[in-house]
Amino acid sequence: MNIFPNTLFVGKVCTYLNSVDSTQTYLKDMYANTAPTEGTVIMTYDQLSGYGQRESRWVGDKGKSVSLSTILYPVFLSPVQQFYLSMAVALAARRTVAILSEQPTYIKWPNDIMIRGKKVSGILIETVLRMSKVKCAFIGIGINVKSRSFGDIDNKAISLEDVSHHTFDQDEVAKILMENIEQYYLKVKSGKYDTIFDEYNNHLYRRGEEIMLENSQGGDFAAKLIGVNKLGMIRLEVDQLTQEYVYGAVRIKY
Repeated sequence: MNIFPNTLFVGKVCTYLNSVDSTQTYLKDMYANTAPTEGTVIMTYDQLSGYGQRESRWVGDKGKSVSLSTILYPVFLSPVQQFYLSMAVALAARRTVAILSEQPTYIKWPNDIMIRGKKVSGILIETVLRMSKVKCAFIGIGINVKSRSFGDIDNKAISLEDVSHHTFDQDEVAKILMENIEQYYLKVKSGKYDTIFDEYNNHLYRRGEEIMLENSQGGDFAAKLIGVNKLGMIRLEVDQLTQEYVYGAVRIKY
């Protein structure tokens, strides 16, 4: 591994592991025993048991993805502002994929990265709250770089090389991702909330279209996707009425 990101802090301390069950779990265990510098990165190209939102699993070919986790200390955010961090991280991953693939790239609510209607990158953000502040955030991102097989989700996933028809250096993918994480995080830190919010909604997957969703009871319903509000709730038009839902109450099927 030979990565030198052009950053102030993200990736300046970087531990590369040949393989690991989960970079996110590794980083959280480190945090429990030490106080990692902000922007410390744990990275691997062979994550054995990665997990995402609501414990979903991500399957890909061995050694053909970039998986990394970093720790941030966004103490300037209150708990109700957490979604700005989520939007910033999603935008960082989206921009990384868009630059490399040279393809239209979107964010599927809340933070999957999509090309050609298929998932190319997944994100997990776990926060620690103290009083009225976000004490720290563990940011986990996986990007499918070279994978060709995704097990039971073959029809729902894709890799950078699938859409670009040329090879990628995984070190370069990781470098660009680290740089974009820092860039968007600093936008949030400097209070550019409206900029982040507008850019997120502008790149929202299937915005303005009729979509099919599933509610928490397993029932399906159709709605027009209006956007996402500043708390992270999806905004839908159902029977000419605007309704808002938190993640978990509904999920987008297609």
